[in-house]
Amino acid sequence: SSCRVRVRLPTMTDFRSGACACVLYALVLLPSCKGANVTNGTNYTATVWDLNDAPLREVEILFDHNAPVSDVAWSDDGSEFVAASHDESFTRYGPDGSSDFALLNKISVHDDFLTHVAVGSDFVATAGLDDSIYITKESCAPCYAFEMTGVRSLFTSPDGTVLWAADGSILRSWNSSDNFSEFDEISPSLNGSAIISAAYGPNALGADHLVVSVDSGDDGSKLMILNVTGSLVNTVQDMPCAPEHLAMSGAGVSRVVGSCDSNLTLFTISPEGSAPLIQALPLWSAETGLSLTTPIADVAFSHQGDWAAAVTENGTLAIFHMTGLSSDVVPEFSVAYSSEGLTSVTISPDSTRVLAGDMAGSVSLLEIIPPNTSTTTTTTTTTTTTTTT
Repeated sequence: SSCRVRVRLPTMTDFRSGACACVLYALVLLPSCKGANVTNGTNYTATVWDLNDAPLREVEILFDHNAPVSDVAWSDDGSEFVAASHDESFTRYGPDGSSDFALLNKISVHDDFLTHVAVGSDFVATAGLDDSIYITKESCAPCYAFEMTGVRSLFTSPDGTVLWAADGSILRSWNSSDNFSEFDEISPSLNGSAIISAAYGPNALGADHLVVSVDSGDDGSKLMILNVTGSLVNTVQDMPCAPEHLAMSGAGVSRVVGSCDSNLTLFTISPEGSAPLIQALPLWSAETGLSLTTPIADVAFSHQGDWAAAVTENGTLAIFHMTGLSSDVVPEFSVAYSSEGLTSVTISPDSTRVLAGDMAGSVSLLEIIPPNTSTTTTTTTTTTTTTTT
């Protein structure tokens, strides 16, 4: 059977000397790295894995920002993606005739760090520390501007027509079909609580839903599942903390992945209002095989609900393949990917690619290799029976 190998070499000096600690998928140390392939990373980081078995394959690393990348997002059809940065700009990538993901433009509209980005059907929305949300299109940059202080989350509907933003107390939405001329607000019954983060679940529980992380202070924390009109569908009560990062699956299944500090949790929500199934997802260091205590920087869920991902501030990217019921979730891959630390992650709508931004200002584009497609060879033997009459 094949093994999964992943390791980060702290310096190029260590690499040249052959100092190498490989970690088996089952967290058993291997004595050598023979047979592994080496991919250069940034700032003296090397990632070592068995390319015949890893569920992630590096496609490209893009270096178009000179400050940390704060957020990354795909377009609704997966043909383009955008990265927002602390250098007060965002970059847009897509096909240009010679490359599938060429740099199309780099635009600066904010007066401070960009914190969030979302891609619509014909627009890019960005939020920054200047307490503004800007809407940019091909024809204008920016086209529209809104004041909103302390944006916690920014996302679009699956078809890219509706923009959503959450601050500490409300969720606000704009429709691109009316040129963002009006907005709707959802004010959950917070009773003095604060919204920490929010996410969108396309076709979760048979319809589009929102999940909101709420900090109730001394009364504890909770997750609120709402429909898009604001009606409460279900609540996860008495949580030890309010997840700082949230992502929600779709495709008729309501799974939510949320992070508190270095803890990653999967929630499977029932539409009947019954108690959710709660499962901890393990995160470990690819260098030591030990559980990680580094804060999680971002989480992501595929629209189809088959993959979830998380990145940590120390540069670990973990990807999880969802197989069957929640109890069957398998931690598929974990790798120390960037010595500069990862800041953001997102999965393409068709579940084929992962984007990860980092503190060095680069964006890594990775291809997802579905289980049993990269290493399994099937041999079919045909037996012919001849009947003589």
